[in-house]
Amino acid sequence: MYKRYQVLDPDKANEYYNTLRVLDWRTRTERGMDDQCGKMRTMMPDDYPAVAPPIMREILAAMSANANFILDTLAIKFDAPWFHYSTPGAGLPRHSDAIVNIAHRSDFSMSVFLTAPDTYEGGELVLESPVGPSHSIKGNLGEVIVYPTGWPHQVNKVTDGERMVMAVWAQSQCRDILHRERLAKLRLLIYDMTEERKAHIDASPELAEKMQRWIVDAHSVNSYLRLQWLDTPTTQQHQHHERGQ
Repeated sequence: MYKRYQVLDPDKANEYYNTLRVLDWRTRTERGMDDQCGKMRTMMPDDYPAVAPPIMREILAAMSANANFILDTLAIKFDAPWFHYSTPGAGLPRHSDAIVNIAHRSDFSMSVFLTAPDTYEGGELVLESPVGPSHSIKGNLGEVIVYPTGWPHQVNKVTDGERMVMAVWAQSQCRDILHRERLAKLRLLIYDMTEERKAHIDASPELAEKMQRWIVDAHSVNSYLRLQWLDTPTTQQHQHHERGQ
């Protein structure tokens, strides 16, 4: 399934867009080795290397600081961020992303939206889930759409206005999507039990004590599953991420 997270303040996302859009973008149609049709996109401006990397780093830092994003994805490595700037007529045909990038395995493909959905027509990101219906998505300003790498997808042609996203790929500590979802639900359960216990400490000390035992047991199960399922078990998520921030 795909997920969405608000990782940037809309004003900050708009600031990035205004900085990038004034570069010397030029449209071209290119054909990759595996493409069945050409991809109409913009050429990299000459001043792109000087302007884009600092913005990329700031966006990746914002994603890494988002508690819900890290909890759900267990992302540990980001790879190959790229800005896509689409004017009328530009889009991407149906394709699937490579599972293995130059640096590491890619478990997630992501699009960070730097334009609001009501500022352009067309440009929908269409995701084809292996089960269930397709999803036609226009992300909110500052929102990231996350979906498993390898899903067939396309971007409909923009018919009016301008669309800008940062595309990026990531490796998760946990390569199995079902395991990731179970770990996320378990951590959410632990968080909910912890908050519920706080509400009963004064009114019902005995219940609070019983709940504390449940919480400890749940942490034990979580630790065991992380040791079994994670490629690189660390305390990273415990150190800086809790649900609900």
